[in-house]
Amino acid sequence: MAPMISILIPTYNREKDVEKAVLSCLLQDYQNIEIIVTDNSDNSATEKIIKKINSDKVRYYKNSKNIGPILNWRKAFEYSSGDWVLILPDDDYLINPFYLSDCVQIISEEKVDLIITDCILGYPTYNLIGKSNNIGIKSSKDVLETFWQTSHIPTIANLFSKDVVKGLEFFYSNSILYSDIELWLKILNKSKYVYFYNVPSVYYTFHEQNIVKTMQIDSLISNAIFIVSIFKNNPLMEKLYMQRYCLFVASIYPNYGYDLVVKLSKEYKLGTLWLLTTISTLNLRKVKKVIKWILKK
Repeated sequence: MAPMISILIPTYNREKDVEKAVLSCLLQDYQNIEIIVTDNSDNSATEKIIKKINSDKVRYYKNSKNIGPILNWRKAFEYSSGDWVLILPDDDYLINPFYLSDCVQIISEEKVDLIITDCILGYPTYNLIGKSNNIGIKSSKDVLETFWQTSHIPTIANLFSKDVVKGLEFFYSNSILYSDIELWLKILNKSKYVYFYNVPSVYYTFHEQNIVKTMQIDSLISNAIFIVSIFKNNPLMEKLYMQRYCLFVASIYPNYGYDLVVKLSKEYKLGTLWLLTTISTLNLRKVKKVIKWILKK
C-alpha cells in the first residue's frame, strides 16, 4: 500500500509564500499526501489564500494565538496522520515534481528512516546547490560521526518516518531555533540507515528575515543545549559537536567566532583544552581561506 505523506507548512504572516509552497506540493506527481498548514498569523490573509486554493488535500489550522515558530512545527506534526513526514518552511517550495514518488520508491527498496535531499540555496542575488556530499544509502553511525564535516544536511525539507520519532522529544521549545538539526541528529542516533537523495528538490530561500540570520550570541549559546541533550551519555561526542557547532555558527556569523567559543566553554564547562583547540581550529579555517584567496589571484 502506498504510504501517506504529511507535508507540514507552519506559517506566520507570509500568505503569498504559503500559496507558492502549497501549490508546489500539489504539483508533485505522488498524490497520496496531506498538506497541513498551521497558522500563527495575526490576520486572516493566509486563511483566505488557502480557501482560494480549494483542495481537499490541504488542511488549515489557525492558532488562537501566536505560539512561536518551533511550537508551531510541533502543532503541525500533532495534526499529521501520515506514515512519513516532511517539513516545508512557509517561504520555501518544492522544485522537483518527482521528489516524493522517488522517495516512496526508495522506501520500498531500502530500510531507511530518513531521506535527505539536496536543494537550491536561494540568495537575493544568486543561487547555489546545497549538497550533502553523499549519495545513496549510508550508515547512520557514519553520518553522525562526519556530520558538519564531510556530511551535511542542506535543508529542513527531508522525509522521515513517523515510527522512528516515537519516544523522541523534539520541537518542544521556541528557544531552540536549530530544532530541525536536533531532530536529524536524534533520528541518526536511533536509526541504522539514512538515504541521501542527490537531486535538488527544494528551493531554500535566504533573506534577512531568516531566523538563523538574526540570532544574537546569547541565543546561539543557549541553542547549543540540544547537543548536550543528544550526547549527554557521551562526553567525548558532546565536546566534539560543540566544536563543530562553533565552526558552523562562525560560518554564518563570522564576527561571533571567538566570543562564542569562550562563552560556550564557560556555559557548558568544556575545559581549557577544548577552548584552546577550538580557537586554534577557527584560526586554521581563516588561514585556509586566506591561502585559497591568494591562489585565486
